[in-house]
Amino acid sequence: MFLYQDAPAGFFKNLLPNVATVLPDVGSARAGGIDIRKTDERRSGVSIKTSRSSPDADPDIQEPPAPAGPRGWWDIGVSWLVLMPSTDLATGRGNESVAIVVSRPSLIINKLFSTLGNFAFVAVLLVVVTACVLLVVEIVSLLFGAKLTRSITRAVADLYEGTRKVQAGDFSHRIPLRTKDQLSELAGSFNAMTERIQHLILEVKEKERLENELAIARDVQSQLFPKEFPRLKTLELWGGCQPARTVSGDYYDFVSLGSDGAALAIGDISGKGISAALLMAHIQSALRSQLMHRNNGSEERAAGLLGSPSSILSILNDHLYTSSPPEKYATFFLGLYADEASQMVYTNAGHLPPMLVRHGEVLRLPGEGFPVGLFPGVHYDQQTVNLEPGDLLVGFTDGVTETPNRDGEEFGDVRLTELLVRHGLKPLDQIASEISDSVAAWTGDLERHDDTTLVLARRL
Repeated sequence: MFLYQDAPAGFFKNLLPNVATVLPDVGSARAGGIDIRKTDERRSGVSIKTSRSSPDADPDIQEPPAPAGPRGWWDIGVSWLVLMPSTDLATGRGNESVAIVVSRPSLIINKLFSTLGNFAFVAVLLVVVTACVLLVVEIVSLLFGAKLTRSITRAVADLYEGTRKVQAGDFSHRIPLRTKDQLSELAGSFNAMTERIQHLILEVKEKERLENELAIARDVQSQLFPKEFPRLKTLELWGGCQPARTVSGDYYDFVSLGSDGAALAIGDISGKGISAALLMAHIQSALRSQLMHRNNGSEERAAGLLGSPSSILSILNDHLYTSSPPEKYATFFLGLYADEASQMVYTNAGHLPPMLVRHGEVLRLPGEGFPVGLFPGVHYDQQTVNLEPGDLLVGFTDGVTETPNRDGEEFGDVRLTELLVRHGLKPLDQIASEISDSVAAWTGDLERHDDTTLVLARRL
């Protein structure tokens, strides 16, 4: 605001009474011949003084009133700039100048509440209550925030410690559940994960142990199957087994009966896996002990007590019935071949009848009976077949003919018969390969259904 010597008395005093002091623009004041300075006084804290810069300055010009003194540490002076209209009283020209407003918070508050009259106390009370409520809310927020921060940092620290334990291979470590929030749920999920991993590790170790034991059992079982086949003058022998699992429940064996004969056996033990393999080893040891006793005992051999396959299977049936669980049994075919007579005496104990390929035709050997180990005191019949030169005798288990394809259709006797007719003149190992390849092509990539065992004998 321009200030001139002829400004009316009390102009600044009445401009903002009891609220602020308005200081004219310093530059404009100097232009009018007035020098305004601010100095501190004990009375008001801020004061305005004018000094005459020329001899003809107007002595009636009054200083702007200074704001009242502070009421506390918080009641500090505040200054700001405003644009104010001014009029040159000498020329009457209007203009706008910059003025400096100096005030204190206490003055403004008093002015605001003074306009409320009798309601000032209520307004003050509301402001105080609001301030107290906000203060309480702020304190509660700070406490809650501190607690939440501590909870989060502690949960993160627990999770970090848990991950370090897992990284070190300690899957037994569990994170403590301190609260019931989502971080605790995350810790619970972490504990469940580590517990599951720990169980999986134990399962893997147990699986490895079982696999090692199965590998040992497979090696032991491989020693039970004949390594070499008996060499006879008039008969060529071949046998093989392909387990559906690590070990087989099928059984085949060739036992030499001196230089003039051999025993041919094939069986299928109920069930699969280790139990069937153990029963297979049990049957083999029992059968071989009887056949060796027959081969070494001349008196019994002459009397025919152990020379017939029916008597051997009767003894084997009683032995298996008393030494194995009731649900365990085995189908069995046992044939005793005499080289000089080119004759085979055999007994079929519930096994699939072997096929005899003769002059391009396929015959089934007659005879049937109960499986061994199913009932006690069973007496078996025996039959005799004379083998002619070129005859091919094929013994097999149900893993060959009952193997299904993707549609559930079994390989069947018809396909096996066609293979024998088509490849019956080939060497025995090639015939076995043709049958095995055909069964594998029939199943495709399906898991093997059952053990497949073949026993081949050709009359020379």
